[in-house]
Amino acid sequence: MKVKFPPLHTLRCFWVVSQTGSFKAAAEDLHITQAAVSQQIRQLEEWLGFQLFDRGHRQIEINATGKQLLPYVQKGFDSLAEGLQRLSGDPSPNVLHLSVLPSFASAWLLPRVPQFQEQHPDIYLQIDMDRDQPFNNDGKNDMGIRYGIDDFVGLHTHWLSYDTIFPVCHPLLYQGEEDVWSWLKRQYLLADQDPMDYHWNQFLISHDQEPSDYRRRLHVSDTWALTEMALAGQGVALVRRSICSDALEKGQLIMPIKSTFQSRYGYLLVAPEHHFKWPKVVAFSEWITQGIQKMPWYRL
Repeated sequence: MKVKFPPLHTLRCFWVVSQTGSFKAAAEDLHITQAAVSQQIRQLEEWLGFQLFDRGHRQIEINATGKQLLPYVQKGFDSLAEGLQRLSGDPSPNVLHLSVLPSFASAWLLPRVPQFQEQHPDIYLQIDMDRDQPFNNDGKNDMGIRYGIDDFVGLHTHWLSYDTIFPVCHPLLYQGEEDVWSWLKRQYLLADQDPMDYHWNQFLISHDQEPSDYRRRLHVSDTWALTEMALAGQGVALVRRSICSDALEKGQLIMPIKSTFQSRYGYLLVAPEHHFKWPKVVAFSEWITQGIQKMPWYRL
């Protein structure tokens, strides 16, 4: 049997009025006039053939018939909202899939995951540690955390922080007994693949050094591995403060050259623009932004 429905906008108006308790408040929520709210409620009542509200002087109150109808209208709009959410591409509103650089995950994010889970126990994190493009055709990731510049075509970005960069090494590797530049020429300069090798050249040029004089270089594919190699005394690593700050504070690493510079690269959140409207993504974005703003290396 074909069921006839009243105009949808009148049901929505009824639902909002029942939630707010007044035509005036409902008008503000719906961005229409108070007279339009009154007209839509009257239109719905005429269509149904009975009143839904008792009207008094300057006040209204939902009556027994309105209370009987309300849960069905509520259920209908809840179901509609769920359907629209699924159509938006978020079938798992309580699971947040993150693609995170291994270096940032190891040095900063993973030690702080319990704090996020305590604040948001209803959101289950799934973290993939990788350097690849976080959004390909598999549609698995909700958000990526990357270090770079704002050149992610077709994606929306949210900047977290720039970072300070400087060379570090094991305390026993350099004890100040000779000219630091002569010493540095004999060491392996450890660098991630771009942009860190570029940064090494920029660092040397900024100190009036010729990059070609520093030929002993070793490249690895991950910044966290650079820090581990420096801790093992295998060379001088050019790393971000966000990655090595704990080791510096503990005296496990030193700065043989007391000089730093700020890169044009930085940490940013990356995702399709509509992902940033999802509640789970909003929650994580706010949490990580506030956390990084408290860090001594925070720069924007």
